[in-house]
This record gives sequence, C-alpha cells and structure tokens, in this order.
Amino acid sequence: KWCNELIKIHGGEERVDYVAALYRKEIEDGHVESEVNQIVRRIKQIVEENYARPECNVAWIADKVHMTSGYIGRIFKKYSGIGLMEYTTELRLKQACTFLKTENCSIAEVAQKVGYADSNYFTKLFRNKLGMSPSEYRRKKQSLYEKNL
Repeated sequence: KWCNELIKIHGGEERVDYVAALYRKEIEDGHVESEVNQIVRRIKQIVEENYARPECNVAWIADKVHMTSGYIGRIFKKYSGIGLMEYTTELRLKQACTFLKTENCSIAEVAQKVGYADSNYFTKLFRNKLGMSPSEYRRKKQSLYEKNL
C-alpha cells in the first residue's frame, strides 16, 4: 500500500514528507521505537551494567554512546524525568542497601562495590538521601529481620 502511494508521488520533497509522516505514525502507534528512546534505553543499560565503576559518570557514558555529555544529559532528563547522575546515584544507593542487608562487609567495601572510592563521601551521600548512615540502615534492617524470625 505504501509503495503504491509512494509511486504516485512525483516530487522528491513530497516523497520525503510522505515517508517521514509514515515513520512518525509508526512511532506514535508504538510500532517503531524512536531513536531517542533507544538512546535513553541504552544509557540506562550502560549505567546498570557499570554503576560499580567509579568512572561511570556523564562524560564516561557519553563516550560509550559516542555523543556529547550535554546532549545525553538533556535527553535523558527530558525522556526519563530524572537527571542522569541522579539516576546513577539512586541505582548505586539501591544496590548499597541490598549489600548492607545481605552481606557482612564493611561500609568502605560496600562503597567500593557501588562505585564510590571515598567511603566518607558515600556515607555523607547515603545520609543525605536516606536520612541515616549506612551503619544505622544496616542495624535497622537487621533488627527488622530478627523480629520476623
């Protein structure tokens, strides 16, 4: 059907407009993932696979997707509703909470496992975001676990 319609169109610019309109319709209908959504999905995948690396920041991620850090920062925030570093931080802290609940390693080791070389910075960030230190979080979760036994 589309090919027959395209053959009927004689002007090159009209053909381009027709194909672009078809592509937009396919995206709107959910048949084709937009390029921006693919980029955002790829960025999330990179963060999820590399959050434990201290160098996992906007510039490093931008290099992995061969784009500028400003561009990926803008599109990530626009299409996911959260800043890229905020997303990375939340993922790291979520994983840190899992380690604090399930593993018996030091706070410094937990910090390193989630991408923070400086355990003092990790502790400060953890306290600012969760309202308690990693040690307090661990004690609280262990006490809840013991109560449920």
